[in-house]
Amino acid sequence: MTTTKGTSDYLDAYFERIKYNGAPSVDLETLQSLHYLHPIAIPFENLSPLAGRPVRLDTESLKCKLIDGGRGGYCFEHNLLFKHVLDSIGFETLGLGARVLWGHGDDEITALDHCLLLITLDGTRYIADVGFGGMSFTAPLLLQLELEQKTSHQVYRIVALDATTYLVQVKVRDTWRSMYRFDLYVRYGIDYEMANFYTYSYPTSHFLHTLMVSKLGPDTTSNLINNQLTIYHEQTHQKEEKEINSARELRTLLQERFGLNLGDIQSNGGTTEFDNIFSRFTPQP
Repeated sequence: MTTTKGTSDYLDAYFERIKYNGAPSVDLETLQSLHYLHPIAIPFENLSPLAGRPVRLDTESLKCKLIDGGRGGYCFEHNLLFKHVLDSIGFETLGLGARVLWGHGDDEITALDHCLLLITLDGTRYIADVGFGGMSFTAPLLLQLELEQKTSHQVYRIVALDATTYLVQVKVRDTWRSMYRFDLYVRYGIDYEMANFYTYSYPTSHFLHTLMVSKLGPDTTSNLINNQLTIYHEQTHQKEEKEINSARELRTLLQERFGLNLGDIQSNGGTTEFDNIFSRFTPQP
């Protein structure tokens, strides 16, 4: 395979971050293992846009934030990091784009602001997506229409919307709900840069107005929307809900349940930009 400068160190750091102890090869077992471990180790979160910070998509920035920094990110960060790792191992990957339909009708034209991957392995095509928050796949999906595909957390299927467009759907309480629509047109770095700029800076982008943090566990899915925490237990199908009532409680939650290294997010005797974020989404004493 073709290697790039720093590839070995980059992969070692990534494997340590997601607790992967195998010997990576260009095979389905490696792909499945990495796809399972990534969303369990690295949270989905949008703290940077809420703080008015730009979101960088170059490989070194992704490493600095999501790997070395103990932070998370949203779809572009997660899936482009995952793509870089897979490319470095030797997988054949292509970047795709999608229009999120969660909360919308299947025929609604939403912004092309989601990133996913197409992986071809031994002539078989898979869809990979480790960056859709609490609904992130924990396994690659075969690009096969109408096939119910059970993962450790959810059941998914891919259906045709028309001759060139597909829907990814997830089964929620025996009802199929569409997550997003996508096609097989290749997206490039500049496409993601433009969509990413919109996501973290456009005034009406929901990433600037809603605190969103998600993390998968081996048997749980934890979602935080503003100050509302929901923990779903996959095996028992039980759900816990809790309201977060202070900025201090929110900081503790982000650190302990979501595993976020807040670093300069925490205040050290003064007020930081993230104290202001917390105050926007939790009641004040």
